[in-house]
Amino acid sequence: MPDLYIFHHHLLTGGVTSVILKSVEALKSYLPEVDRIYLVTGKNINFSNLTLSPKVEVKVLPEIDYLEGQKLSGQNSPPSGSSLASRLISQFASNNAIWWVHNYHLGKNPLFTRALLNIIDGTYGDIHQKIVLQIHDFPECGRYENLALLESIVKSPLYPLSPDVQYVVLNKRDYDILITAGIPQNYLSLLENPISPYTPPCTNSSEKLKIKQSLAGAFGASFPSFIPDAPLIIYPIRTIRRKNVMEAGLITRLLEEPVNLIASLPGVSASEIAYSNLIKKCYKQALIPGLWGIGEKLEAAGLSFEKLIEAGDLIISTSVQEGFGYLFINALQWQRPLLARDLDILKGTKDLFSTFPSHFYSKVLCPLPESDRIFLIAGYRRKLMNLSGILSDQTIKELIFDIEELLESETVDFSFLTPDLQYRLLKQLDSVSFKDEVIEINRDLVGQAGELLLGCTLPGISSSAREAELQRRYSYRSYAAQAAKILKRFKKGAPSESQNHTRKTSADQKEVIRQFARLEYIRLLYD
Repeated sequence: MPDLYIFHHHLLTGGVTSVILKSVEALKSYLPEVDRIYLVTGKNINFSNLTLSPKVEVKVLPEIDYLEGQKLSGQNSPPSGSSLASRLISQFASNNAIWWVHNYHLGKNPLFTRALLNIIDGTYGDIHQKIVLQIHDFPECGRYENLALLESIVKSPLYPLSPDVQYVVLNKRDYDILITAGIPQNYLSLLENPISPYTPPCTNSSEKLKIKQSLAGAFGASFPSFIPDAPLIIYPIRTIRRKNVMEAGLITRLLEEPVNLIASLPGVSASEIAYSNLIKKCYKQALIPGLWGIGEKLEAAGLSFEKLIEAGDLIISTSVQEGFGYLFINALQWQRPLLARDLDILKGTKDLFSTFPSHFYSKVLCPLPESDRIFLIAGYRRKLMNLSGILSDQTIKELIFDIEELLESETVDFSFLTPDLQYRLLKQLDSVSFKDEVIEINRDLVGQAGELLLGCTLPGISSSAREAELQRRYSYRSYAAQAAKILKRFKKGAPSESQNHTRKTSADQKEVIRQFARLEYIRLLYD
């Protein structure tokens, strides 16, 4: 029976950690043939908060935690990866072990990526370690700084092909991209994230008001724009750039009746703190009404995340980039209406929303002076020209044409502005005439959002057929069954290749780059 080692840089509250913890529960409940599960993480935190099974052990390996780019650049050359690879091999490698590595190549720790790939390509001998590489996010998808850092340190191909390696992705878009790039179907699986069992409570209006009053008592002094008797729009995310949080604030401000927007967690990585602080500033200045960063303080206030959802009237997602999009599925499970930007990762799941109270929009248009549009064109041109070592000249030329065409109009999609311009536009909403103009431009979106605020009273909010489909696709049992199929793809016992171990072939990374070289992934919002 195999031991399963699950690797991730950290186990902080957030998307990947949530997937890991749910997957562990699923595997322990429905895949008993896995002997033991070890969580290998780089950051030492209070693991007691994770409520793990006694049969799940946490091992801390600080070398796999996030690394800051400045530590790997300048005069200090990156340290040798041999010591990390040797530790991985000595502590975790065996014929009876399977490594399941989350986001192995995102660029948050290129030394860990290098060590893994060198183990796979035979640099450290005939290890033949069975490894699952689960990709939540791609460095080629708008994360070009990460990609450049990877390429400066990692010399092995990022997508090796080997019987010892299985790839896992979360959505049909990513599956299709990797197939096109040359990863064979027998090396690649689409494994959708599991969802925890949940029974929506029957919360009446007085109970919701009581929760809102508790929120006001606990956090109102810090955020005086919070209105205890107003509806709650919930955006349960970390306030990082790709979540495009100021757009949620904009929509909130455009609605006819006063509402609150709750953005639950701050950004914590070095690259996101400045943006997260800007969002906090928007709340402090009442440019966004509601509460910010309260997610980890709820318990101390006698509340819980579940209570927050119970009090919510609408789930919103203004994110411009997702791997799986837990929040979309959560809205169905929580039976709360959903207002969301339409994303290509919804391919294959959109049918679940056919009768559910929801609205998917493609843009939020705002008037922008010519001087600002010229400024944006120059910014996008600079960004694209700086990618000349990554993107082809023809691709850059096409993208410059696309952005110039997008910005020639007097109204521009809010998500293509810089964070500073988004902030300035939020301040302009204090002008009644400007606000009325923005409302009129986005009349359909504003109307749809207003209707969705009716919340749990809307027809179609619950459906036994939909709940059965959620169970079929996303239950712990379903997840474990799919994971078992992936694990069974590894050959048992003996090494899966000949003793003459040579460097393995790889998929075409240039094709992955080309597939993601689209305007929606190259917003200045990410800079």
